[in-house]
Parts: sequence; C-alpha cells; structure tokens
Amino acid sequence: MTVGGQAKTMLKQMHEKELMHAAETGERLYLPDKMAWAALQEEGARYRVYLNFQAMQANGERVQTHSYQFIVDLKIRAIRADDPSTEQDLLTQNAELNFKHNPMATDIDSILGGVDIYNKHKLQMIIIKKNRSNRDERTKIEAALKIAQARIQRAVVYFRRTYPDKALQNVAKAYEFLELVNGK
Repeated sequence: MTVGGQAKTMLKQMHEKELMHAAETGERLYLPDKMAWAALQEEGARYRVYLNFQAMQANGERVQTHSYQFIVDLKIRAIRADDPSTEQDLLTQNAELNFKHNPMATDIDSILGGVDIYNKHKLQMIIIKKNRSNRDERTKIEAALKIAQARIQRAVVYFRRTYPDKALQNVAKAYEFLELVNGK
C-alpha cells in the first residue's frame, strides 16, 4: 500500500459516489476529481509533502477541497502523518480493500465519455465557419458528431436494458444532456 495508491483509490471512490448520487437524485455532488502533490525540503533528507484534492464547482471553477500533509524522511525511508485525518485516511486504512465497485458507475462513465466527445465536436462545428474553404473539415466533424451520437445511443440502449430508466434520466439531468438521451 502506497500513499499514491491510497489517494487514487479515494478519488475513484469519490467519483463513483458522485455518479451513483446523480443516478439516484439527479443532482451532482462536485466531489474531488483531481489531486496535486507538492514537497518542500525542511532539513537534509526530510520533506513536508502536501497532497491536495481539487474539485470542479458548478460555476466551472476548480477549488481545493482537502489537503493532507506528510513528513517524509528519505534517509531513513519513513513517512508519518502530520495530523490525525491524514493518518486515518491515507496511512491506516487500506482504501482498496474497502472499495466496493458498482458496475452502474462504469456504464454511466461510458455514457458521459460519449457525451464529452459529442460536445467537443459540437463546439468544433460552432468554431469552424461554414464556407467553401472549410467544407472538408466540417464534413469530417459532422461525421465524427454522428459517430459520437451513435455511441451515446448504444450506451443508452444498454443502460435502459440493464438499469431503471429513472437512473438514466437523473444522470442526464445532473450532467445536462437530457436532449441527447431523449433523442432531440
């Protein structure tokens, strides 16, 4: 068990928790989805290491939501927590052993991946002006847009066969893609 592995597992857990909450309620939690490390040399081979979790907010701003601090001594190869929450969250519990993966979260991620690709191509169509010199590029983007839309529809069909439709409607509401799910 490494601190980095613990942190990655915690991010996975929070991501799945957010997806499942969206499926149940139609609302997002905006839990952390990124982490950043920093280290400051204190004395000799001893460093203060910061592990910061960040989350995207509803307004599009990324904010730091939690910070853990460690003291690392490279000479004696030791790490200790600087506070009780760091000790409990990252050094004593094995997050991987407690993590219960939900297959619905993977299927929601698949749909969201398709929505991201669709939105990327939709934005490209807005940016690329409609004129003769851009005709070939626009044709390629239109084809990619259709492929992305088909990918979303396949994932939606599978999701509807596997899970309650209310879960799909809630996720679409939370992540603002109802028109794609409803075929508009």
